[in-house]
Amino acid sequence: MPAEPEPDPPPAAEYRVADLELFPAGDGLSLVYSRDTGAAAFYRPETVELLSSLTDFRTLDDHLRHSLPEGMPAGAAHRDLLQLSRAGFLVRRDQPPAGADIPEPAPISTVGLPTRDRLQSLRRAVTSYAENCLAHGREVRFVVTDDSPEPGGAQRCRAMLADLAGRLGIAVSHAGRAERARFAAELAEAGGIPAEVARYACLGETPDEPADGAPAAETGPAETTVGANRNSLLLHTVGERLFSADDDTVCQLAAAPGQDGRVRLSTGGDPLDTWFYPDRATAFAALEPINQDLLGLHEQFLGRPPAAVLVAAAGAAEASAAGTAEASAGGSAWADRLPPPLLRRLRTRPGRILLTGNGTVGDCGWDNPHFALFSRGESFGRLTSSAAEYRRARASRELAQAVRQPTITEWPQPRLAMCIGLDNTGLLAPFPPTGRGEEVAFGAI
Repeated sequence: MPAEPEPDPPPAAEYRVADLELFPAGDGLSLVYSRDTGAAAFYRPETVELLSSLTDFRTLDDHLRHSLPEGMPAGAAHRDLLQLSRAGFLVRRDQPPAGADIPEPAPISTVGLPTRDRLQSLRRAVTSYAENCLAHGREVRFVVTDDSPEPGGAQRCRAMLADLAGRLGIAVSHAGRAERARFAAELAEAGGIPAEVARYACLGETPDEPADGAPAAETGPAETTVGANRNSLLLHTVGERLFSADDDTVCQLAAAPGQDGRVRLSTGGDPLDTWFYPDRATAFAALEPINQDLLGLHEQFLGRPPAAVLVAAAGAAEASAAGTAEASAGGSAWADRLPPPLLRRLRTRPGRILLTGNGTVGDCGWDNPHFALFSRGESFGRLTSSAAEYRRARASRELAQAVRQPTITEWPQPRLAMCIGLDNTGLLAPFPPTGRGEEVAFGAI
């Protein structure tokens, strides 16, 4: 019995070209391969031209009206479109993304702060983050990993944190170098790894350095071990989502200039905008304070599949435009402007958002004033709006750096770790244990 023909697609279904590779095959033919479905077939030049023109999601009838190659009969184009849609060379707009049904991840359970001999700024930082958590009904633990080289410094830090814990009613843990040395030894024994590897990861010590938990005397920037301090925090919180903040930050939330709540997807490059200020008072005065749950803002994205976030955001936007009371979880507008390779990846590989970062305002931490010359777009326009503005920007490290819209990107570098969320439910890659710029290398990984 002959096979029944495949049914025609629904008239309202919208299609566009899949993620394709084209190979010349001789005699005017091209071998067309779909990365989305694995389909492969030989096509004539006019069919390849038709296929390559289908860059927007439209119904097949609309494609006939807008994309018909010159000289190609409409009947032949209609037959080609039907065959291309059935063979896997077109993708449908309403195809569900991978990971949309993954359960909601657990809340952020830990706020971690790496520190070294900065008691006053650490006290201010812990207090500010604790007050934000308490104001929004959150119960989290605070973990301070302390790189203070002298035992007395670690003891003073532990006493200060104990006082804060009692005064604020929060749970605080402290790990100095001695505690982290014991931690590294236990990790080495439990994991069957060389002790010197664990010590280097958690303490930044090489085999010729002291083995009593105290670092060797510093000889220059190469002896900076903040990366090892961050690694101790990561290894301590495996299986959790956490928020990590530098000890010289303060949790005071403000809206970015021109803030837009719609989620966007960036396919590369640094998504941050930069605003330049002559001093900190001017920077703070330029931003509008807001009262929001900091950890809740990170939880909207951290640990979730990118496509699920985009679908939810698109559904909310569609519901808002239609005046409905509830957002639809099936919004498909998120797929409209994505290049075919990225759309394929989001639809076929669930993945998770492993790192989230909020904007910052204040001292940018850059020692070289020339970094601003790498700004792009509106940021570069603000920097170079006049010779006087450029001189003012170069003379000050006071900046606001933020995205105007919540932005998902596959390339977060440069990503400073001043205030970041980390999905550590699966063991993350380590920070380089020694040297400066460890967070930039971590972001590149």
